[in-house]
Amino acid sequence: KIIVLDDSRGCPYRCAFCMHPIESGGKLRTASAELLVNRMEAMRESHGITAFRFAGSSTPGELMAKVAELIVQRGLQVRYTCFGHFRSARPDHFELMARSGLHAIFYGIESGCQEVLDKAVGKKLDLQTVRDTIRAAQQAGVFVVASMIVPLPFDTEETMAESLEFLKQVRPDSVPVQFPGVIPPTPWGQNPEAY
Repeated sequence: KIIVLDDSRGCPYRCAFCMHPIESGGKLRTASAELLVNRMEAMRESHGITAFRFAGSSTPGELMAKVAELIVQRGLQVRYTCFGHFRSARPDHFELMARSGLHAIFYGIESGCQEVLDKAVGKKLDLQTVRDTIRAAQQAGVFVVASMIVPLPFDTEETMAESLEFLKQVRPDSVPVQFPGVIPPTPWGQNPEAY
């Protein structure tokens, strides 16, 4: 049994394909770490549940570090997963997060070609940060899921080969590959000619 915890709503990153800032707002709002850990503790005590998933589209790294700290302080024996964003990740927190029970984290890379990433996705992310974050998480023992969108606007055979080579170098633990979905209210849907 896994309990899903509503840790955050809204997303400030505004990736060109993504609905999250549209459906829940562009301003990030989070629950407190104490509230989240209290809920985990209550579910463990009342129902014996020890597995949790944080529901936010990109749970902030600072919040996850505070949650991890409280779990360790309380000696709470739990396992949990979350979604993350490379821009808020703090590689120096992964060891603590793994010790607290973080089993896996899901990141969207989307492309391993910097030019396509900048032009098609608007993630404002550099691939060296991706490398460093994945390496730090794996070294701490966290299972890293890194999703890709293939093909992205502006992709060519060469840029897709570059993405594949990037994945071979970085070696996340799991790589779900998705086709691009064009959702009307997103930048892709509002301005398709630009993509």
